[in-house]
Amino acid sequence: VYLMTQLKRDGAVKEDCVLLQSRFREEDVTEARRTLEKGGELVRHAPWLIEKQVWHKAATVAVAAVDEHHGEQPQTSGMPLSELQKHVLPMLADPALFVFLLADLCELGFEQFQTVMRRVTHKAKLPKDLESTAASILQALTCQPLEPPSRKELLMEASADGVLGYLNETGQTISIGSELVMCMGGYRQIVDAVRRHIESHGPSTVSDLRVAVGTTRRVMVPLLEHLDRKGITIRSGEKRRFRDAG
Repeated sequence: VYLMTQLKRDGAVKEDCVLLQSRFREEDVTEARRTLEKGGELVRHAPWLIEKQVWHKAATVAVAAVDEHHGEQPQTSGMPLSELQKHVLPMLADPALFVFLLADLCELGFEQFQTVMRRVTHKAKLPKDLESTAASILQALTCQPLEPPSRKELLMEASADGVLGYLNETGQTISIGSELVMCMGGYRQIVDAVRRHIESHGPSTVSDLRVAVGTTRRVMVPLLEHLDRKGITIRSGEKRRFRDAG
């Protein structure tokens, strides 16, 4: 009774803080915890003990939030964890409990994919009313694969940002830095051209590679910085080489 009273008051409590100022021995408290856990009256995620109704409510809200996100934004791979956290943190006694909630959701038909939570059965799908926007973006990028329009130009329509996220997630486009977006074909074409040039001429500068590829510094500089971050190229001074190019 005392243990449940503390849990109902606090929502959750660390095991080493349970009934600290009571007259009960540690083994008494442990036995009470085991009895309540076995009876389903509390949820244990060491080192936390959580009142079952609190935990059930948080899980219910999380499930509803993810499902709502799938319904409203089916073109995305899932609900960002940062957004999901905003929905459930007010119900949790400590932010540290969020990771345990995610783990429990994964036992209920959900999965964590990179920085999002989604149902295992969810597949990103573009709504019919956004298909024309996707086609426009792809056409603009494929018409000029080595010198694509700026991100700002691509996002003139209000819905374009969400569509671009879908195209990135499905591998049709790739965002390079904050300002450059390319169709996947153009990206691979440039990377192959950079590789061939470095293999033939050795470590090369931005200017060397820009001329070899036939594009501008606006494209080449962020693309090479992207390849550096990915570990595909290695920069030494003003020149770059491929990691596997010796």
